[in-house]
Amino acid sequence: MTDLNRTEKNIIKALGDETLTVEELAVTAGYEVSGYFRRTLSSLRKRGILANKQPGYYLKPEYNYLLQDLRGH
Repeated sequence: MTDLNRTEKNIIKALGDETLTVEELAVTAGYEVSGYFRRTLSSLRKRGILANKQPGYYLKPEYNYLLQDLRGH
């Protein structure tokens, strides 16, 4: 299992099956758009968990199990 911190888990839960912009994602996850939030997104993207295309970020299909784990399924 991939080790995730609380912010990373909240971002993945907020994304779900959606594609969201940084601003939409921050609001949905309960954060402000800040340097820390952007660095966390960047880290998830560099680790290959999230991808970014217009119009925003999404969870890569091979990591859908993380979403299911976070939802308790």
